[in-house]
Amino acid sequence: MLYYLFEYLDSTYQLPGAGVFQYISFRAAMAVITSLLVSMVFGGRIINFIRNKQIGEEVRELGLQGEAQKKGTPTMGGLIIIAAILLPTILFAKLSNIYIILMIISTIWLGIIGFIDDYIKVFKKDKEGFYFGPFASAGTANWTIKMLQKIFQIRVCDDSTFKNRKRPCILYQIKRCSGPCVDYIDKEDYKKSVD
Repeated sequence: MLYYLFEYLDSTYQLPGAGVFQYISFRAAMAVITSLLVSMVFGGRIINFIRNKQIGEEVRELGLQGEAQKKGTPTMGGLIIIAAILLPTILFAKLSNIYIILMIISTIWLGIIGFIDDYIKVFKKDKEGFYFGPFASAGTANWTIKMLQKIFQIRVCDDSTFKNRKRPCILYQIKRCSGPCVDYIDKEDYKKSVD
């Protein structure tokens, strides 16, 4: 959002220093600093809030040394990570870029899966959770990637394969790629779909 604001201020009012937002290196540095500040400022508050609400990890009795110490450990810390990723991205990224959109959708989608998993573990007292363990299953990750490929149809082949291709690949046949390597889509149309 700030990218578009400063682009407008630079083009309309020639505001000194507003053009610095055109440089991706500046925006990346600002995003890293903002991410660090978000995690430091809000991280402690979120953890204290979760502790006060007594939203903590239940521990299975496995007979391991030190397992009792983990009981009551605040869970749902992924909220801090998601906030530290999404806030700087929304503030400093060029939101019309397809890869930024993919990253935002993927982050939100996997955050929802993680939240459901933690919710089931903490409030439903089901230690197995939504996906067997603290990580999303590989099948779910693959399903998400396939859905994003179907929606956006961006090529995934490397540049050498892209340049040497004479026929469309299997991804084109199953409607996960728009076939830019064999000119099945106009270069301008493909560029618009990527930007």
